[in-house]
Amino acid sequence: RLIRAEVERCRVILERMSVQGAEPMGETAREVGVQELLHKVLERFPEPQRAYLVLEGGDDKLAAILPRQATVQSLVALVQNALDANAGQRPVSISASRVGNSVHISIRDRGDGMSAEVLEHIAEPFFTTKEPGKGMGLGTFLVRTFAERLGGRVVFDSVSGQGTTATLQLPLNSAAGDTYVLR
Repeated sequence: RLIRAEVERCRVILERMSVQGAEPMGETAREVGVQELLHKVLERFPEPQRAYLVLEGGDDKLAAILPRQATVQSLVALVQNALDANAGQRPVSISASRVGNSVHISIRDRGDGMSAEVLEHIAEPFFTTKEPGKGMGLGTFLVRTFAERLGGRVVFDSVSGQGTTATLQLPLNSAAGDTYVLR
């Protein structure tokens, strides 16, 4: 029964992530303001979690051609991890900047940080440092997969005792007209 219950839980989570990632209908990349994306991410978090999220400056005119819904879902996964790392006690900062021909969106927590061993495995499927029942180990894996499909990447920088910064690096111009599916 336990195995069946956990398999069902995995199925529900993957189904929910697929729907939120626009799998059933596909999603066309289109121009979107990066600040708009960040505000959509904030909207996904209820109070009191939202009170711990801080948008740090940024270029209000920065825009990119991206699949909006899938990008928001990827950022939500990274922000949720940061909130979990902080245990809801310290602010999580979110910032965006243009670097060459890409946009870098960084989420920084002030948690305990990760060891080198954990960093080696952080984006592997089903790898998690969370307690049983608190995480499936799919969030960062799906974010990495999404970023790579767009020609980008996700980078993690962590210092033990000082926190972690996850940076989603995406091209400013993701082949307009292509359809992206987050699987």
